[in-house]
Amino acid sequence: MSVTIAEILDLELVVNSRPDVLAGDGGLNAVVRWVHVSELERIGSLIRGGELVLTTGMALTAPADRAVAYLVSLVDAGACGLVVELGTLIDAVPASVVAAARNRSFPLIVLGKEIRFVELTEIVHQRIVGEQYSNIEFSRDVHEVFTALSLENAPADVIVERAARMCRASVVLEDLGHKVLAYSASGDAPEDLLADWEHRSRLSVEQGSGRDLGGETWQTTPVGLSGHHWGRLVVPIPNDRELPVRMVLERAAQTLELGRMVERDRISLTFQAQGSLLGDLAAGAVKSETEALTRASAVGVKAAALYIPLVIRIASARDAAALTLQRRTRQLAELAAKEAADLGISSLIGLWGEIEVAVILGVPRKVREDVALEKFALALAGGGRPNESGAGRVIGVGPADSTLSAAASSIREAAHAAEVAGSMRHRSPQLYYRTSELRIRGLMSLLAEDSRIQAFVESELQKLLAYEAAHGEGLLELLRQFLHTGGNKSELARLAHLSRPALYSRLDKLERILDVDLSDVESRLSLYVALVGYEQRTALYVR
Repeated sequence: MSVTIAEILDLELVVNSRPDVLAGDGGLNAVVRWVHVSELERIGSLIRGGELVLTTGMALTAPADRAVAYLVSLVDAGACGLVVELGTLIDAVPASVVAAARNRSFPLIVLGKEIRFVELTEIVHQRIVGEQYSNIEFSRDVHEVFTALSLENAPADVIVERAARMCRASVVLEDLGHKVLAYSASGDAPEDLLADWEHRSRLSVEQGSGRDLGGETWQTTPVGLSGHHWGRLVVPIPNDRELPVRMVLERAAQTLELGRMVERDRISLTFQAQGSLLGDLAAGAVKSETEALTRASAVGVKAAALYIPLVIRIASARDAAALTLQRRTRQLAELAAKEAADLGISSLIGLWGEIEVAVILGVPRKVREDVALEKFALALAGGGRPNESGAGRVIGVGPADSTLSAAASSIREAAHAAEVAGSMRHRSPQLYYRTSELRIRGLMSLLAEDSRIQAFVESELQKLLAYEAAHGEGLLELLRQFLHTGGNKSELARLAHLSRPALYSRLDKLERILDVDLSDVESRLSLYVALVGYEQRTALYVR
């Protein structure tokens, strides 16, 4: 901590000298930069400010006007106080000098007993130099930590977490609209730290500013180039480590801006913040619904009556370069945020994978789930139907819930639905897909490249496929119709336009070629799964 006049007066050496404060009581908490011993009358030109001057009072033996001028010169030069030892040259400070000190609220202290100035200066200077050395070491540590984070292109949440650790206090990064982008709670519960954040932030005042808006006193540092600030770092509690904390915040702000400059094409911090919350929610790392709602509110998400989890997946991305995919995914996230806002629906949006955007729609009480989903999906497709403006992406939807935590836990199910639907070569054009709608075809589509599935398909259908390749009698299509009708021969005869005797003959041939009993349920199940797998591979099947 810095050394103040009050702390010097509390030293045993000084206490034993019977100190008496004649003026400037309100300035005793001034920080002492150095202790200077001098008897010169013209000392003002020799000091730089922040010095505590020790004297036996030689300059105060001059005529009254010169004695007052001596004190005024100390004030004008920025000295923080004057300590006069009585008994050697003077027995009392002239009344005119005391009056001048009081008029200027300048600390003037007398010592009633002789003191060894050299011993006092040694004690104080050791403390001052020790603190300066500690600050130098701390400054070096801060430089090394944030330089390493810059070289690693560390994300915002890591930079903020490291800043909080070095400040030994909670640190919050917010945007210009007072929305939380990242935070690290050091000893504070997240719901307490972020509660009503925007309102509190707007009313907060800078520590040491002297302003009073009725809000909390915080220590803050802007983030961004001069004139182009995009956020600020906040330590939302007053602290007595102002210099080290400011040093950390300023260096963290530089690291954040450097990362922003280096990675202009990166994902916005808002999506990082929301994506981080989505990840924590989906992983069950958020302890309570209260904490979930508090953190969601801090990143700009309003509470809702119903939460709908969904994942938007870029379907045509196989041959795209990594940077192209990153740009397309970011643009998709921005589009989703815009369309949700335009519809008046609150949304929590973040990147889920390389080609996926996770979204939780917060639906008001008066809006039905299916209506909200349809409006959002249509808006995302540019107002067109599926496979028109929205071609190249697919939406998977998970079960909605009245709590944010439960809805977020279904994000993985939504991602699975989107992945499966995106992998299906032939699917009905829909605005969105649920896992309950994809069923066995979705599963087989997802596993189409698995060699074990391919081996299973071949083992079940190889004989029939070979026969069809040689004779082309349409038995593969007959098998497909047979399985689709559930083995109902009357319905099959109608669909195939065959008489019952002709149908029975062709079914007998199928059984001989496949070497199976088509009346057996397990045989029909195996053949149906194999047929679905074959269709996924060859794209021969048309719904």
